[in-house]
Amino acid sequence: MAIDPRLLTSTEERSTFQALVLKDLAKVEDQLREGRGDRQSGGLVGIEQELQFVDADMRPACIGTDIRASLSDPTYQEEFARFNFEAALPPEKFEGNVLGLLHDNLENRLDAIASAAQQYDARPILCGILPSLDLDDIRPETLTGKSRYKALFETRHADDGLHHREYRIRAMDDLVLRDNGSVVDGVLTSLQLHWQLDYRTAAHHYNWSQLIMAPVLSAAVCSPLFLGRRLWHETRIPLFEQVTDIPGQQLSAVRRRPRRARFGESWVDDVVDVWHTDVADYEPVLGCGEDEAAGSPFCALQLFNGSVYRWNRVCLGVEDDGDVSLRVESRSLPSGLTLRDEMANAALWWGLMAYADNVSKQDVCKLNFGRVRENFQRSAREGLECQHYWFGDRVRPVADILAEDLIPWAAAGLQSRGITDAAEWLAPVRDRVANGQTGSRWMLDNIEALRSDRTEAEADKFLTDAMVDFGQSGLPVARWPAIHPRTLSAAPKPAHDVPLRANDTLALAAARFDWDEVDTLPMQSIAGRSDRSVSRAQVKDGIEAGLTTVGELTLPPSDQPADNTADGSIDAFGRQVPLQRQYKIVEGRGDGPLVVLLAGLHGNEKNGVAVLADLFDDLDVEAGVVAGVLGNLPALAAHTRFVDRDMNRSFDATLKDRSDCEAGEARALLEMLDQLTTDYPNREKWLIDLHGTSGHAPPYLSICETVDTFPVAPKLPIPKVLFTPDQFPGTLVGEIVPKNWHTATFETGCLSAPVSVTNGVAVVRLILHELGVARLSETVIHRYHDALRAQSPTRALSRFTHRHIISDDDQFRMLPGFVSFQRIEKGEHLADDRNGAVLAPADGRIVMPLYQSKGQTGFYVAETF
Repeated sequence: MAIDPRLLTSTEERSTFQALVLKDLAKVEDQLREGRGDRQSGGLVGIEQELQFVDADMRPACIGTDIRASLSDPTYQEEFARFNFEAALPPEKFEGNVLGLLHDNLENRLDAIASAAQQYDARPILCGILPSLDLDDIRPETLTGKSRYKALFETRHADDGLHHREYRIRAMDDLVLRDNGSVVDGVLTSLQLHWQLDYRTAAHHYNWSQLIMAPVLSAAVCSPLFLGRRLWHETRIPLFEQVTDIPGQQLSAVRRRPRRARFGESWVDDVVDVWHTDVADYEPVLGCGEDEAAGSPFCALQLFNGSVYRWNRVCLGVEDDGDVSLRVESRSLPSGLTLRDEMANAALWWGLMAYADNVSKQDVCKLNFGRVRENFQRSAREGLECQHYWFGDRVRPVADILAEDLIPWAAAGLQSRGITDAAEWLAPVRDRVANGQTGSRWMLDNIEALRSDRTEAEADKFLTDAMVDFGQSGLPVARWPAIHPRTLSAAPKPAHDVPLRANDTLALAAARFDWDEVDTLPMQSIAGRSDRSVSRAQVKDGIEAGLTTVGELTLPPSDQPADNTADGSIDAFGRQVPLQRQYKIVEGRGDGPLVVLLAGLHGNEKNGVAVLADLFDDLDVEAGVVAGVLGNLPALAAHTRFVDRDMNRSFDATLKDRSDCEAGEARALLEMLDQLTTDYPNREKWLIDLHGTSGHAPPYLSICETVDTFPVAPKLPIPKVLFTPDQFPGTLVGEIVPKNWHTATFETGCLSAPVSVTNGVAVVRLILHELGVARLSETVIHRYHDALRAQSPTRALSRFTHRHIISDDDQFRMLPGFVSFQRIEKGEHLADDRNGAVLAPADGRIVMPLYQSKGQTGFYVAETF
């Protein structure tokens, strides 16, 4: 298509282009009714071959632009990522030796591509997803330079924010991938087949293509691996359906909008109904101007159709005489693993399309469409190893359906068109069905064997190398031999290299040393890095010292400075954060409240500091102002709860006259809050005071006096507890509530647990969403709610009714095992001190049991009302 589409960014642009699409659609329908779309069904067929490039290390080689420049042929095209490429053959008459002709044409083009790639020490590979692919290989820089793909990428990542988009696939190794701007769109390559339609029979032939899609895919699957995970037999299907979603357009007030890559919703009575449905369901995202459209017949409809990705897509062509032609494009089949296998897949699909008139329209449409759609999902998930709903309301193994029905029907269809050597072209499919070895089954069996004595990365690389070699040999995948570990060079079996997590217990760490027969293990930080290690001796010392988790081993003792850098920064769960009062301020594009996020009133609670680092890393403020502030700087530097006295008990009548460390810090903090209200006047004032508990606990909100103090609290899926200033004298929130601040203390969880950082980010983002400061998508809101609810035994509103005050000489020791909001009964043994057993004063829920050396409160009791 001559016109290069552009991103439609405004409602006016989309409305204007939508009108052009409707105008084109009306003209097409007029021509079809006049008989100007009548053609021989299958008179012409076409094929588009996508592939990928790998370097000598079996990693993606980003040379597509260079290869395109060196091959002066319009049939070659760059694809979404710079390590993708495509060769599109011109349509051929479906007769005689067409399969041999297309095979030879593709082989010549693949040879030319391989020769051009040699100068870059790279090779082409036919595969749906590259097994050796790493997340670093699909950074935004790998996106192709073509404006169409740039526009599509921007559209798919526009409304929801890069850090809110996730891909999820449940399989042997479940995948949950948070998108960080990765070009996931570019990891998927396919073999696209075209079949010319006759408008008079187009609806029936399109419905037939829908029915046969699933079993044909079952025989062709070869994409089971992605980022080291063993997923669906054809992982391209769920991954493409998710990546082509456009954020903000999936939900409406009436119903969930279908994904742009979809199977379909029902049988069609008229093939044009496919376009009717798509135009009604989706706003245009790419388009052109009216002047451009005027010079290219039906280009508006074609551009729109190119942004909807049905697995069987109805395509429009324009002939030299101006008449239209229709074709169905099969998009579900993967590239690879050999050209011979691909041509067998093509022979199966084209042969079945040629057989369509031997099956009545009534028999096809009598099948339940929902179950036919389910067949497709099963095929993608399980390949040849699934069962399908089939004619006669029977559920049959898909291998039997192929062997007994579809392969013979395809042979008959090919022979009816005079295709030579039909049985020979179908032989690779027949062999796969007979021995059960699809590309995916070969890959899954071999990767398991390879990983038995190699690391995951080494095994993935070895598998990819073998695929390149076998693929170039031309031997069909059903006859590929196993790659047994004995064929590899001898190597010791690697240790179990899963890192220890910061919240793993020391008991587990000690067991891991014995299981793996090692003396050190890597440790994964909250940021996902594994740049630290923990030794057997450290774990033994930690257990003897009464520590509980691995994360506590990496925290400095409370009487020693933290791991600070020379420029005055502190380490907070793997993040280096400047040790300064004002962490960061972000101003929004519109009017809104002033929101202050405070962390570090207690110097050993670095989780709140890490929350600030996470949030401000990608915070997009739509309205208002968000300010990050640090509390007790000397205590943060020393990694101790406080220096002289608890800073969160310092905001009282004695503050102005005291000379202790915390008094100076408290006065400086209040001055900063006053300055912020001066700099941003006439705004609602909100403050969220981020804390962590000494013991493991669910996240919860502590609110002064009434819920009206923090009116968004009922929207949060966590426990809420009310307190009075006399129960917690000298707190910051008690000090600023009379100054018209909406404020609450948020206990994010155990101060040594990485999940406390995740909790903090989730709740603060939910609050910012409710305030209209930084909006979230419904998907992200549901995910945050699910994660927070899973941690909390209750989400009810309660009130503090008892505080157990302690002093340094009480020798208070909390009994192990108590968790905040755990139910307790009056008289239950909770702790010990110098006087003996400390018993629960009333029925209720225990809150903040003390598991650290410093503190003035042993525990609280809250009662629900």
